Amino acid sequence: MFGITNNNTQIAISGIDSFEFDSDDVTVVWDEKANKDTTGNIQNYTQTNFRWERSLKIFPSGATRAEAANVAHEVLTAGVSSVISLYTVLISNYKVPEFNGTWRVKSGAKVNLKMDDNATIDLSLEKFVNANQNAQMTGIPIVG
Repeated sequence: MFGITNNNTQIAISGIDSFEFDSDDVTVVWDEKANKDTTGNIQNYTQTNFRWERSLKIFPSGATRAEAANVAHEVLTAGVSSVISLYTVLISNYKVPEFNGTWRVKSGAKVNLKMDDNATIDLSLEKFVNANQNAQMTGIPIVG
C-alpha cells in the first residue's frame, strides 16, 4: 500500500472543513499489568483498554486564505467555547477500516505556522477497540 488510500470517496474529517494530508500514523496499544507470584516472578499479564492511537498531520486549506485560517481556528478553539468543541472527529472513507470511525481528540492539538512553508496541524487521537467503550470515551467531556 502506498500513501493515504481512500475507498474511492474523498476522505472526510468532521469538524475540520478543508485540509490536505501530510501524514497519518495509527498504532495499536493497550495497558499491561504484570502479575507476580509470591517470589516476585512475573507469571502473566493482565491486558486492558485495547485502542488505536493516531498521529494525524494535515495542512489547513481552503479556496481563500481566510478559509484556511478558519481551519486552524476550528482546531485551536477545541473545548474553549460551547459553540465550537473539537473533542471528537468522525473520520470516514479510508480503505483500511480501522482508520475510520469516531476518534477522541487528545490534549495537545497543535497548529504550526512557518515562514517558508505551509502551516501544519498536528492532532493526537485515540479510538478504543471495544465499540461500547469507545462510545463512552468519545462522548461530551466533563469539564471541571
